[in-house]
Amino acid sequence: MDPVIPLEALQFVRDLRIPGERAALYRDVAANRYVQVTRGVFVASPLWEGARPEERHRAMMAALAELRPGTVFTGLSAAIGWQRPFVGVTPSVPLVAGGPGASHSTKTFRVLESSTPFEPIDVGGYAVTPLPRALVDTARRGRLSTALAAMDHALSDVDRAEAWPRSARVSPSELLDVLANGSPVGRARAARAISLADGASGSAGESASRGLMHLLAVPPPVLQQAHVDDEGLIGVTDYCWPDLRVVGEFDGLGKYLDERLRGDRTAGEVVVAEKLREDRLRALGFTVVRWGWAELMQPALLIRKLRRAGIPTRSSIPASEFLVGR
Repeated sequence: MDPVIPLEALQFVRDLRIPGERAALYRDVAANRYVQVTRGVFVASPLWEGARPEERHRAMMAALAELRPGTVFTGLSAAIGWQRPFVGVTPSVPLVAGGPGASHSTKTFRVLESSTPFEPIDVGGYAVTPLPRALVDTARRGRLSTALAAMDHALSDVDRAEAWPRSARVSPSELLDVLANGSPVGRARAARAISLADGASGSAGESASRGLMHLLAVPPPVLQQAHVDDEGLIGVTDYCWPDLRVVGEFDGLGKYLDERLRGDRTAGEVVVAEKLREDRLRALGFTVVRWGWAELMQPALLIRKLRRAGIPTRSSIPASEFLVGR
């Protein structure tokens, strides 16, 4: 997958040696035509403004790797480098692997201790920790929903692009091995994420929803449940609570706006098909509850919808788990 902000789009001040070039660049920065990626590195504003938070973070990683050869990224930065589905908040600076006892921050990167040895892997022009370690380290310090979105994808059987190295897929046993042999920091948080991770999850939004539902003490749903009536297969729902006679659907906009997901259908035809599908589920006695990214950003909205459908929940989640910043 080509980066949205490629390395060649980055403007390194150190490379500007013709008289007047640096002054011209700083005039462009003052005029908001360029923005700073990291100290001494800039990019055209339209590229930066059109990039998602994780894409901006990868640009920061690419810049740092160019400025500091040999840099190895760890934790959430490594997971972002592996291009796992991302939800949540990106680190303010890239996270860099250090040796035993190494842990400090600068204005351009943060060093995290690496207590066990590993072999770095090149995934996009820069070195990162192996994927199982990146996922576990993300779960040690990060939001549950962020960890699940990345872990679920890595556990799934979805085909990967040929460009991915063989190590782009993981197993639960690999995650548990990393957890058992790694740092005790955040071990309980990472163990929780591993126990909840499920390759059956259909999207990052579905994974993030499960993270929030766990924090809200929602009864665990059945994932990708097929439903049949007299006419045949109705469809497969994202979540199902058979005992409560409730099905849940995470509605990202992709199914309506992405031509690859719609196939030959128009957005309007997809809406009609969803309505008919929902009617058939209701005829079977199910309550159908739908939500999207707005509810994940404001958990109170999700709580209200779930309770209205008859699903018990806690009244809130810790503010530190909010998926702000998407």
